[in-house]
Amino acid sequence: MATYVVGDVQGCYRSLRALVEKIAPGKNDCLVFAGDIVNRGPSSLEVLRFLCDGSVPVRCVLGNHDLWALARYYLKLPPGKRDTLDPLLEAEDAPALFAWLGQWPLAQTIPSGVIFHGGLHPQWTTEQTLALSAAVQKRLSGGERDAFLRRIIVRDAPEWDPALDALEGELAAVRWFTRARICDTSGRMDAEFSGSLEAVPAGMLPWYAVPGRKTRGTRLYFGHWAAHGFLSNSEVVALDTGCVWGGSLTAVRAEDDRVFQVPNAEA
Repeated sequence: MATYVVGDVQGCYRSLRALVEKIAPGKNDCLVFAGDIVNRGPSSLEVLRFLCDGSVPVRCVLGNHDLWALARYYLKLPPGKRDTLDPLLEAEDAPALFAWLGQWPLAQTIPSGVIFHGGLHPQWTTEQTLALSAAVQKRLSGGERDAFLRRIIVRDAPEWDPALDALEGELAAVRWFTRARICDTSGRMDAEFSGSLEAVPAGMLPWYAVPGRKTRGTRLYFGHWAAHGFLSNSEVVALDTGCVWGGSLTAVRAEDDRVFQVPNAEA
């Protein structure tokens, strides 16, 4: 059994099919998606239908665009900037598709490490990371789902602090899991930065480069940062190679680090 970790698809169905064809997964293999499965690209409906049909074993974590899609569906929100979700929202099978999307956590383990979409606070251990993800998953699958989604989309989460109460701590965790790229050495995040490594402001650094990060020793797989580009070393694997922006769609086979990549095929 092989595990293929896939970067941000963002509704790029043709690119996804090309990547799966290139990988040619066996029936016992699994594709694990690093979040942002939908939105911005032209074919979110087709992407979800393909992933739901069971022809390929699939696991996912949720990214910021996936949470936005859930909020649009359950809260009946109007489209956002560069939003391409309407065909998905209006589909007859939307209830089943959103039930499938909403089941996934913000972080989960694979045999070689932990996968999530954005970043991890440098003070979190691996165990704390998974506990926070489980707490958020429970909230999103229960009666507090809609209220929690409303809090997520207004982006009023506090900075992470272990002294926060459960709700505020989980909102701060969602912000890290889905939006983090850079922070300072104390773990204060700049959630608006989306530029390249060369453009990181003075006093800030990639979240994974903070000295003393408590998840060191666990290999971390993530997406979200298209301008960062692909990176694979013993500590981290960055998988967002900007398919929706005309770049490529990338997967890594976790067992041997073999890279599978296809150019954007949406045009």
